[in-house]
Amino acid sequence: MAEPCPDLRIFETPHCTVDQAHGYRLPGYLIVEIRGDAHRLSDLSVVERDDLFAATTVAERLVQELVGPERIYVAKYAELNPRVHVHVIPRTARLGAAYAAATPLASSAALAKCRILPFVTLLIPASLSVFSRGRSSGTLELKRRTESGPRPC
Repeated sequence: MAEPCPDLRIFETPHCTVDQAHGYRLPGYLIVEIRGDAHRLSDLSVVERDDLFAATTVAERLVQELVGPERIYVAKYAELNPRVHVHVIPRTARLGAAYAAATPLASSAALAKCRILPFVTLLIPASLSVFSRGRSSGTLELKRRTESGPRPC
């Protein structure tokens, strides 16, 4: 992956860089990237992992103070760039309203009430509850709802 423009650099730590996301026109969308070649969080040393978490925390605080979004999402995708990096994504009221206006499902009363992340919506039938941990296998599974009424968000 090409190095971002130096003008997009927000700050650096001993093991990480924090840049305005290039290719996205969203003020405050930051990328916190490890300097090394680790491809998985489990590949990081304890020092690198702690530095990544500290840099992400500072990045989130900066976005909150400078942009003032309703929510800040922190995610790790690694679709185009395999090196460990996280996205710090602000969701402002204006962005949420624009998404709701462009997406009929997002403007439904149920979705608005649940405040589900608008970029990644998981639809679960009303007869099922949210994910719960299976007792014997330790895996996640859907449990059949037994009570009536609205599904918890």
